[in-house]
Amino acid sequence: GDHRVELYKVLSSLGYHVVTFDYRGWGDSVGTPSERGMTYDALHVFDWIKARSGDNPVYIWGHSLGTGVATNLVRRLCERETPPDALILESPFTNIREEAKSHPFSVIYRYFPGFDWFFLDPITSSGIKFANDENVKHISCPLLILHAEDDPVVPFQLGRKGIPGEVGA
Repeated sequence: GDHRVELYKVLSSLGYHVVTFDYRGWGDSVGTPSERGMTYDALHVFDWIKARSGDNPVYIWGHSLGTGVATNLVRRLCERETPPDALILESPFTNIREEAKSHPFSVIYRYFPGFDWFFLDPITSSGIKFANDENVKHISCPLLILHAEDDPVVPFQLGRKGIPGEVGA
């Protein structure tokens, strides 16, 4: 989106190198999106960047759905003891099930009987979790969370709820 390109321009003007990519099956990338595949791709992009960054710091920045990919990635990096220099989460959610239930597209359906069974259960039974709330418990690098209180897509309380030690966690 244009707003992301503008952010990349701002970061570049501040002297940061920005590397971004389309997830498999999104934008100009081929393939079928899956949580495992998107995390795998992010891991390979990180390794490629890290091999070329020298002593420069490497930060991971995830926005919205990308926060699920980012926390999956950084959890794996921390487990293999190669964490990034920091993780930045913009508009994070607790997990994909809670986000789907709170998403504006579901507002007219969420009160119907069988909503969980028809809409939410297939997501989690197919293995899609994007469990930010669980992943952040295993992240050892510095973490910055950015979230607007009036976010119309990812409710602020979902971002706050997923932070260990925060109210509602």
